[in-house]
Amino acid sequence: MPTTSQQVAPETVSRVRQFYAEQMQLIDDGDVAGWAATFTEDAVFSSNGLPAPGHGRAAIEAGALRAAAERRARGARHRHVQSALAVRDAGAGTLRCRSYVTVVETLPGAPPVPVAQTVLEDELVLHGGEPRVRARTVVRDDLR
Repeated sequence: MPTTSQQVAPETVSRVRQFYAEQMQLIDDGDVAGWAATFTEDAVFSSNGLPAPGHGRAAIEAGALRAAAERRARGARHRHVQSALAVRDAGAGTLRCRSYVTVVETLPGAPPVPVAQTVLEDELVLHGGEPRVRARTVVRDDLR
């Protein structure tokens, strides 16, 4: 079946799902450098929860390092739980992905608590068949 602007081959969707599972586990496990490597060098990361977008992989990594240090200082663990993933072919080796991500936080001795519900919108490019994030927008529902 041909791929159109609305259809993506099942094997590509499967690879994208695996990409997100691996990417979210990297950040949840504190591997900020590994997580940052899943972005292109010229990537842009924007969120209504940040004062300004991060431009470039180095800036995105620096912001994630600050957030990870803050979580460590509080003894907090985060888990990113993705659902409702939609993958669309945008042409020229680019995919547009939209999903919901719930961030669950656990503090020592406390039960897990959802701390953010977000909409994640990504533009992915394929490098040798491997997805990389070129643009990410995270919209937190509580900050609208």
